Amino acid sequence: MQQQPLLVTSILDYAARYHGEAQIVSVSGDEPGRVDVSTYREVGQRARLCALALKRLDIRCAQAITSRPAHSPAAAAPLLAAAAGGSGGE
Repeated sequence: MQQQPLLVTSILDYAARYHGEAQIVSVSGDEPGRVDVSTYREVGQRARLCALALKRLDIRCAQAITSRPAHSPAAAAPLLAAAAGGSGGE
């Protein structure tokens, strides 16, 4: 059995911890030819910082937030932070 609940944040934490240097590559649909490269560690860190910012703004679970969807690892950070409920990895 699993020792912890299966959450988006726990999956990202695992990827950052055990596969931190693995690359995340995305191609922009808005800008032809643009390719963004990041790592799980970088995306995890951005998501944690964004979650802390949401927490400082007193954004709580069940509150609606919005983000402009984009095809880049950086765009994933607000979505992952929102999934964390603004916990900041705590």
